[in-house]
Amino acid sequence: MTHPLRTLITQQHVIYFLFGAIVIFGLDCVLPQETNISILYIPLLFTCVRSSNQLFPASAAVMVSLFIGIAPLLKPENPALHFIFINRISTLIAVWISYYLVRMIQRSNDRYQAIWRQNSTGLLLVNQKGDIIQVSPAIHQFFGYDSNELLGKKIEVLIPHRFQHKHLQHRGQFNANPHPRSMGVGLDLFGRKKDGTEFPVEVSLSPFESEAGHFVIVFVIDNTIRKTQENALKAQKKELEALTHALKTSNKELENFAYISSHDLQEPLRKIRAFSDLLDEPESGNLSNEGKSYLERIQQSATRMQRLIRDLLDFSRVSTRALPFERIQLTEILHEVLADLDLAIKDAQGHVELGELPEMEADPTQIRQLFQNLLSNALKFRKEGTSPVIRIDAHPSQKGQNWIEIRVQDNGIGFDEKYLDRIFTIFQRLEGNKYEGSGIGLAICLKIAQRHGGEITAQSKLEEGATFVLHFPLTQTTP
Repeated sequence: MTHPLRTLITQQHVIYFLFGAIVIFGLDCVLPQETNISILYIPLLFTCVRSSNQLFPASAAVMVSLFIGIAPLLKPENPALHFIFINRISTLIAVWISYYLVRMIQRSNDRYQAIWRQNSTGLLLVNQKGDIIQVSPAIHQFFGYDSNELLGKKIEVLIPHRFQHKHLQHRGQFNANPHPRSMGVGLDLFGRKKDGTEFPVEVSLSPFESEAGHFVIVFVIDNTIRKTQENALKAQKKELEALTHALKTSNKELENFAYISSHDLQEPLRKIRAFSDLLDEPESGNLSNEGKSYLERIQQSATRMQRLIRDLLDFSRVSTRALPFERIQLTEILHEVLADLDLAIKDAQGHVELGELPEMEADPTQIRQLFQNLLSNALKFRKEGTSPVIRIDAHPSQKGQNWIEIRVQDNGIGFDEKYLDRIFTIFQRLEGNKYEGSGIGLAICLKIAQRHGGEITAQSKLEEGATFVLHFPLTQTTP
């Protein structure tokens, strides 16, 4: 037999549960029995949360508990007791579920409030009309407004007057097609404080939609410190570029001066040597012993001057006479150097060992000059009574796969590493005038290494030899 569906409210129960700040209101409603349903019970629960002294709906959910077929299972002898039992069990379950959900809502709300209040980024909640409806403390700090002073005002109050008209247009376009975006990409944006002063900002928009309408969360970052630092870096960069340009110009002028001076000095120097040779040969018999001593000093000074001029020319030519890079085989370059130094190696009773050396892109003339200087130094600064042994080999470089490390090791007199920064400086001679030379050879090696995008350093101890370590890229990107 089918009965018409009708609603019976047996009694109203208003249940108050006070758990901290949570208040739960319950209303009992009962639907009658039907043929296939023993009991249909629906408790309606309306929940509210009190937070920050404001009571607002956190949930208006209807908790539905359906108990179907429970009565036949229990089979109570008293139908009235059966109804009361089911009614009360359903109410307790619904209240417990509602309490649990409300606690979850409260925890979520607390986390939301913590993020909103403690975020160093300024946050604004703006509705579709441009009204500010929520403000984070960082916004008050950035713009100089008191708490809640911005609520209800248009977002344009935070924008400089000269941009407000355009912003109204942009806001309308954004509302027509809302999507997350960063404002002013590649542009400088400014905010307007309460006192009218402006400051640089970075702004991002994140729209969302709810039952209450369309809203936008505005993220604001105060860029004052960053902009100040950027401007300082730009000024330093500009100053550094000016100094670099001036240094390059000065170096170019010095290189040209060294080349021109050295070239022009050779002619008078040749005459000095020529006339001193004439005095030494046919006229030496007419000179006193003191005169012969003077003439010998003139010839020695002319020889040193000629060597110095030659080295200065070599130093200046690293930049002024540089050749394009090409693919070279280091082993072939070293064999050419050894052929040039063959007599010097034999006179010193020296021995040179070559390991496996790679191919690389380089200026062959300059690489030949670099190794000739290093080998000449190793032969020159040998220990007395010890035959010089020089080892040249290559290893993988820690700088990367496109790099090679080359070591030139000798068993000579070595040097104290506290002078490492001096040995590659022009005209620096740690041994004074004890050994011949101008003090330019290692400076030329450094300049050649740098021109190839590489590096050169040394490892040494007194009386224990020296090892010169070079790092070169195997391929070059610039000529």
